[in-house]
Amino acid sequence: MNILLARLLGRKEFGAYVLIQSTVALLSQFAGLAMGSTATKFVAEYRTSDPLRAGRILGLCSAISCGMGSLAAIALLAGASWLTIDVLKAPGLVGAMRLGAGALLFSTMNGYQLGALTGLEGFRAMAHARLLIGGLYLLVCGLCTWRWGFTGAIGGLLAAMVIQWLVLAHFLRKECARKGVRISHRRIWQERKIIGTFAVPAALNGLMTTPATWLAQAVLARQPDGLVQMGIYTSAQNLTSIVRLCPNVVDNVSIAVLNNHKGQQDGVEYRRAFRMNLLVVVLAVLAFGPVIFWLAPWLLTFYGNGFAGAVPVLRILLLALVFEVVATAVYQIIRSHKRMWKSFFFIAMPSNALLLLTSAVLSPRLGGSGLAWAYVASWGASLIATTLLVRRTDLEFGGNMAEPRS
Repeated sequence: MNILLARLLGRKEFGAYVLIQSTVALLSQFAGLAMGSTATKFVAEYRTSDPLRAGRILGLCSAISCGMGSLAAIALLAGASWLTIDVLKAPGLVGAMRLGAGALLFSTMNGYQLGALTGLEGFRAMAHARLLIGGLYLLVCGLCTWRWGFTGAIGGLLAAMVIQWLVLAHFLRKECARKGVRISHRRIWQERKIIGTFAVPAALNGLMTTPATWLAQAVLARQPDGLVQMGIYTSAQNLTSIVRLCPNVVDNVSIAVLNNHKGQQDGVEYRRAFRMNLLVVVLAVLAFGPVIFWLAPWLLTFYGNGFAGAVPVLRILLLALVFEVVATAVYQIIRSHKRMWKSFFFIAMPSNALLLLTSAVLSPRLGGSGLAWAYVASWGASLIATTLLVRRTDLEFGGNMAEPRS
């Protein structure tokens, strides 16, 4: 989709589209309050041992995501002028930003539904849903961009989010029925404890990461040729998703499996699943990373003329991706043991502060390459901090990561 949009819009308008899309992602992170990861963690843990509780947790997560998504969409509608004119220095994007408010609402609710399906281990249903969503997104957004240009691209983004919400809701109902879990909105306040112990700190972790990412991109966008550099940087970042695909899939499976083993206090299988996940994601990066590294000049020609400058950016981002993939796999221990407050102070705050600092120094000098080097520094620091915190957690549990030491 991004290749098609880059060719239809050109570097500058494609960069503007990315800016709107990243703003929607940022505010969706705020509004979602980590309901997706909360649903994944607790539904995976209780769907076997306590399906009634799993249903109440799903009801609580759906209510929060719907309510907060609506509030965030209203706020974006009201503040679109200030955000685009005063913050981004892009007055021509006011209308597009307001159109993105609708995408924000549905993006927030989609995050909860994807998390719920992951917790239910509904991976076949997710595969069917994503195939359908991906095909319709390509068709709808592509046609809208071809017919109405930049405005059509933003309208296509909104339409894609609505389609995704409808499709995911259908598959979530089917998967809940298959696993014997009934989504209930009765007595959901009984589960309020998970908000303070997991959802809030998990949201704060995300609320550090996504705004830091957005601000780092905003620093680049504010440069004299900022939107052009954003287009170049994003084209390189898109291609790293080819390498990231397999680790992301394995991580999504692993987090559900880990929490299910934890719910059954099966320490042997818990550790086996963690080690297998770490091994597979490392092998995936070693297999696909060098291929993308050497094919970068040819792959970037698909984006059109003017994107050759993304080759060095792509190669720097591949280095950052190695740190990211390993850190994400190791971080699953922290998520499954609800060490989210420690994660916020020990991992999220320092690594994101480093991202902002290095991007502020390097982006004005190096453009997209400067932002890419900032990600290398940030993810390197995150990997070190995550490993240290997991080691401490392992010691607290006496080596049995599924059950505390007595």
